[in-house]
Amino acid sequence: MHALNAQRLPFYCIKNPQHHDFIVGYIRLSSRRCVSGNEAGEFAVGPLQRSHHSEAACESESQSVSEVSDGERTDDEPKLKRRKQTKFQAAWLDKFKWLRWDEKKNHMFCEICRKQNKNNAVADGTDNFRTSTLSRHITSLDHQSAVREAALSLDFAKAAKSAVKQSTSNPSVIAAMRTALYMAKEDIPIKKYPSMVSFLKLQDCPQIKNLEVGKNATYASRATGEEFQSCMAEAINSRIAEQVRNAPMFSVLIDETTDISITKQMVVYARVVDSDFTPHTYFLRNIAIDSPSSDAQTLTTYLVDYLQSKDIDMKKCYALGSDGASVMVGKHKGVATKLKQLNPHMINIHCVAHRFNLCTSQASKSVPYLVVFEQPVRPVLLFWGKQIWQQKM
Repeated sequence: MHALNAQRLPFYCIKNPQHHDFIVGYIRLSSRRCVSGNEAGEFAVGPLQRSHHSEAACESESQSVSEVSDGERTDDEPKLKRRKQTKFQAAWLDKFKWLRWDEKKNHMFCEICRKQNKNNAVADGTDNFRTSTLSRHITSLDHQSAVREAALSLDFAKAAKSAVKQSTSNPSVIAAMRTALYMAKEDIPIKKYPSMVSFLKLQDCPQIKNLEVGKNATYASRATGEEFQSCMAEAINSRIAEQVRNAPMFSVLIDETTDISITKQMVVYARVVDSDFTPHTYFLRNIAIDSPSSDAQTLTTYLVDYLQSKDIDMKKCYALGSDGASVMVGKHKGVATKLKQLNPHMINIHCVAHRFNLCTSQASKSVPYLVVFEQPVRPVLLFWGKQIWQQKM
């Protein structure tokens, strides 16, 4: 038992339950070495060996082994080999191109896995500085998947860059974008864009002849026209938002309405002055009111959220123009009252055009012909509005 006691660590008997014979051995957990026994009762440090001991003999031998602490080791007993503390090797950075070393946190990590949001030990960062750790990571499914995803992203970025370069350098694509912009200005439906491009080709327009880029990009479909207009609208809105954002002060003009599809919308305009003190009015957005209620709190919330999404400071808003309805100018719960809580210096202005509309609607009641004309028209409008509402529901 001297060789066994020299280990001074817990040992456990191992047996094979699938056979009648037993593997008599004792595993030391820390070094993963084992002590095998033979029929003579002699023990030696080494790999497990198969023996024909009985189960009782195995249990007897296991009971004879007790746990001994390291402090009881005598001088004549051999010392155990302890695990060496490894350090990060700078040469690994050249061998494993994806490897990165964080000296402050004292760990290494896989840059590719981290960029692809993989969840593994090396992606999070590990201090297990061993070549075997890196070799296992290379063959892991997570790392291989991250490498494929990174390669696909790189190929897509190169293809997109090449397509943009070809498109911007092609004068025919620029001419097609001008066509889509002209149609938007003239209120021509975008579904007419393919026929408009065909008409330009029929007229032998030199700037539209080479519109095709590659085998599949023709830039002559309705989807292309819609995308052109969407991109141009985004660019124009960004420029307008920047002008309003940089202005020393601005005013907001809003009006709430319900269109023919019974969709509640709030149109928003902004009025600013330039460095020459020249006023400019810009259309900002048609905000769809998804809430079933269109009270003052709802309208205020939608307006403030939109302006904040464009980084426009409401404290610079010094005036509100509206139609004068109670939901807009109510003394206690109107939109103007709620906006004044954000900027007490803001004033409310009743739109002159809406005032004129109120005057004409009130004056028409004193004209007999207009009263008779309105009687059959109003029920028709109410009927069709009800039908559309029922279809929408």
